[in-house]
Amino acid sequence: MLTLISVLMLNVWAITADLLSPNIDILAELQKITNMEIRMKSMESEMEQLRTKNTGKILQTVVFKDHAETGPERFSIDSFFLENSQEQELASLNVKMNERKIKMNELETENKAQAIKLEVMYGTMNDIKFKVDELIKQKNGNNLSSHIFYVLASKVVFSTSLLSSNGPHGSLHTLIYKHVFLNTGNAYDPNTGIFTVPMRGIYVFMVFSKAYGNRDKAVVAGLFKNDQHVFSTYARQDGGFISSSNGVSLLLERGDKVYVNLYPGYWIFDNEHHHSTFSGHLLFQM
Repeated sequence: MLTLISVLMLNVWAITADLLSPNIDILAELQKITNMEIRMKSMESEMEQLRTKNTGKILQTVVFKDHAETGPERFSIDSFFLENSQEQELASLNVKMNERKIKMNELETENKAQAIKLEVMYGTMNDIKFKVDELIKQKNGNNLSSHIFYVLASKVVFSTSLLSSNGPHGSLHTLIYKHVFLNTGNAYDPNTGIFTVPMRGIYVFMVFSKAYGNRDKAVVAGLFKNDQHVFSTYARQDGGFISSSNGVSLLLERGDKVYVNLYPGYWIFDNEHHHSTFSGHLLFQM
């Protein structure tokens, strides 16, 4: 029973040794029990030898007495001292045997106490193993949740077009690209024309602007980040359609605003054929 408990506890300890350190040295306790078992076996052997020797002395005394009672030297001084010496030796052997019994009882008591302590430790280690298993499951679950969140959250892309011409205006005017080709992650708002950055990372943006060839209808549209100009698209010619495009990669923080402004006095052309577009996507997180 003790060996089984020991093996089980060592197996549990192998799992949790790096996480928790119990106050009791299990190997030391097991060594104590092993030493006590060796000592008890040795004392049992010694007691058996004492019993054998004691029995031999008793038989020798009986034989001597029987011989003394049949011979003429029955009451001799030599026989008296020999018998007395044997009785003293027998008494001494009995005392030693009693002492050995007392020590064996003490060892048995100590052994039982160690067994109880090991059972308590075994129960404690089982509790620890259960908690460790729960922590591992929880950690794996959290990692899975984090991975799912990362996969879902990292998919950010949008692509839009104006759908109709716009301008000119007397001041900067934020263009609202109403036709949405794609808006994965819902970071682009088709009601305001503003892309709100959902997470810190590197983003790529592209703007395509088209205008009808006329000196009075040139196109100048610029990409802005938080009211700061980033780049412009510019196109102007005397006749025919003309277009301009530009793109950029930016390191953005969560909550940044990105949008396209049409400059005062200029206009931009579009219709159901989607000539003027605004697109962007998350390249990777930072």
